[in-house]
Parts: sequence; structure tokens; C-alpha cells
Amino acid sequence: MKATLMKRLVLGVLLAITIWLVINAPEPEVVAAVKPVKATSKLKTVTQQHHDVSLFTESLPLRTELTDESYDIFADKQGKKVRPIATKPKPVKPVISKPRKPIAPKLPFEYIGMLQEGEDTKVFLMKQEALYIVKEGDKIDGKYQLKSVTNNELRFIYLPLNATQTLSIEKQS
Repeated sequence: MKATLMKRLVLGVLLAITIWLVINAPEPEVVAAVKPVKATSKLKTVTQQHHDVSLFTESLPLRTELTDESYDIFADKQGKKVRPIATKPKPVKPVISKPRKPIAPKLPFEYIGMLQEGEDTKVFLMKQEALYIVKEGDKIDGKYQLKSVTNNELRFIYLPLNATQTLSIEKQS
């Protein structure tokens, strides 16, 4: 109970102090209006909005903006005129390279073995986990065709480009 009474007493005192400060607060200082500086003939004045102005604005120069004429910002204080350099950019010719001749991808087959039955030779090829048994002239996956079989190599035709590719083999006896 004493804690509640103490809180109310402190809040009452703070309220009384706040009311006294509001009633007895000093009046705000009135700031004199700043007189604008006359602009030079080559510069025109930027329109200023009428707001309350701080005490420090009397020492600041009037804001100005350049007219249509161009001035060198690095020149002396007199502001020498700079003539703009009027140059047309040269047109850029696009570089068009000749398209490269397409190249057949690397053969995806691995040679496993060969079986000779009379005049027919069957070749066993592995592609990833698939086993293919083909003979000369057979197509594989619609992209490759076995063209010829010799003791040292297998010749394939990559059908989309009609390109010949070889796979070297060693014939086992």
C-alpha cells in the first residue's frame, strides 16, 4: 500500500512540475527575416520557400543556378565561358564472326567385345549401363550408325552432322 501511495505522490509532483513549466516557459525568440543578396546578371535566383530561418543563414550566400550558358567550375572566380565540344560519336560496327562448324560429341560407347558368326560380326558396346549388340549398318539411339568394323577400330557415323568417328580397339584372341 505504501508503494502505491509513493508512486502516486511521485507522479503528482511530476505533473505539477510539468504544468508549471508549460505556464512559465520563456517566449521563443523572434528571428529577423534574412534579406536576399542581389544576384549577378549571368545568374538567376533560385526561388526560395518562406520558412522560419535559423540564425546562421545571414552568413550564407544566396543559392543560385546557372543559366543556359556553360561555365568552367575550375576557372578563376570570374567564371570563364567554356565552349562545349560538339562531336558525334563514331558508329560502332558490330563484329560478326563466322559461325563455327559444328563438331560431333565424343563417342559415348565403351568397347566390350566382338563375336564373329560366319561373315557377320557382332560388336558389344556399353553406354552407361546399357548394353548394345550391333552389326555393320545398325543404328544406335537414332544418333549413331556403325559403319565398319576392322581389327583395330570401329567406325561410326554421327547422323545429325554426318560426321565419321572412330573408336580404337584391341582385338583379343
